[in-house]
Amino acid sequence: MSTYYPVRAFTEKRLIEVVNQELATTRLRVRVTSIVKSDGFKCVFKTNTKKHLMVQFAPFNSWVRIQVRAIHRIRDSFKPYTYMFNGQGGKNLETLMCNGEEGQAYQLSEDEVRKYFSETLPQPANPEKVELNVKRAFGMAA
Repeated sequence: MSTYYPVRAFTEKRLIEVVNQELATTRLRVRVTSIVKSDGFKCVFKTNTKKHLMVQFAPFNSWVRIQVRAIHRIRDSFKPYTYMFNGQGGKNLETLMCNGEEGQAYQLSEDEVRKYFSETLPQPANPEKVELNVKRAFGMAA
């Protein structure tokens, strides 16, 4: 079974792709390689330079769509950090990118959502129930 994060049906691999696409637009050479921890709609990622980035996601009240609200570099990973819910960084954070509510939305494919529901529904998963949940998820995202 795949590991899913609180950012709805997005897997670790898919979240890394989304964050790396956003980092590519900033012209920085840093890229994320793995997730260190996740809490609600924020995740801490490890980078190729062995530093940590804190990424805030905006979920759009949807299972299949997210947006990167802000990406911050954690200055000292042994100290606490603060942030605002609109994406602005606070203590111990250096802002690399802050979209707020204006960034690009990323959406999953139907196959990815179908796989998510077939793995998270009580087993054995009823195919009709899985399809109904997939239709509902895309209905919420439309």
